[in-house]
Amino acid sequence: MSRVRAAWLIVCAVALTGGVAVQAQEPASSLRVGSKGTAVREVQARLTELGYPLAVDGVYGAKTAAAVRAFQRDRRIQVDGIVGPQTRGQLTAGPASLTTALGGRGSSRTKRAQAPETLLAGHRRAGLPDRSDPRAWARSARVSGRRTLVVAFEGLSSFSSAYAQQLYRYQDRLRAGESARPPRAPKFGSYVGKYLLAPSLSRHRGGPDVLVLSEASERARTSAALPVVLAWHQELGSALNLVVVGHSFGGHSALRLARKLEAQEVPVDHLLTVDPRTLPGLYDQFVTPGNVAEHANYFQRSAWFPGYPIEGARNQQLRRVLHSRMPGQASVRGSLEGMLPP
Repeated sequence: MSRVRAAWLIVCAVALTGGVAVQAQEPASSLRVGSKGTAVREVQARLTELGYPLAVDGVYGAKTAAAVRAFQRDRRIQVDGIVGPQTRGQLTAGPASLTTALGGRGSSRTKRAQAPETLLAGHRRAGLPDRSDPRAWARSARVSGRRTLVVAFEGLSSFSSAYAQQLYRYQDRLRAGESARPPRAPKFGSYVGKYLLAPSLSRHRGGPDVLVLSEASERARTSAALPVVLAWHQELGSALNLVVVGHSFGGHSALRLARKLEAQEVPVDHLLTVDPRTLPGLYDQFVTPGNVAEHANYFQRSAWFPGYPIEGARNQQLRRVLHSRMPGQASVRGSLEGMLPP
């Protein structure tokens, strides 16, 4: 058979089969450059949550494709910038097989659980005792008549120490009777701070004492929040109104802290978890500890975010809400307001 005839037969075969003979067609559900809509927004939000920050605008452009490629490289799967079945499965699975879980990309800011004194050293408040001295802080609160402590955990790679310190300075100015604007929040991350805490501080003219931490500050054997809460409990006893808040992976951190306090026989008055997440295999820990008087849990489900109710909590499913925007929903804000003194 001549080369010309052989080439002609190959061309005819490819034409008749629509190209299947040389390349398998991609699933219609694949997302790539040019795709638009809710599915794209969910992918962008999921990538942002995992440490690949993007504008969540529903348009699959060059930046989204670049983030997908980076995600694929970190997961050691085919790098093509397209969200097909394999990439979608990895996005849905969470960070268990990511280098993120081992201290790689996406967790560089929180890749190791630091000692409590190291984490608390940066939480200073103008004119009041340093947060790294829990006893002095608790004593100052008791003398001033303050009884509520809010411990808030941001989600995976969402914590910003700089923004947390801005929140503390903002609170101090409000308490001093000064006119102050809420601090400018980062575009990505600090979702608990900017959507829940800052508005609450504004409404309450300073509000309760707050401690904002990363989800990585609460691990099985380490805790930045525990010595603070124990100091407050020692100073205030049953008068303490303890509120623990956690978003995303910070929700698991909030549950971990509550469980450690249960072992210390310290009650948690209010627990608020917002679309909590954890690593696969650890969801059996999503149970409200027995020392928690009130637990409100908000979650959402979609193709990319499975969402998890928690046994023992007052669960409420929110629909058509991005994971990163859930702390700002009216029902979530209302729950926090109900946990704080008037």
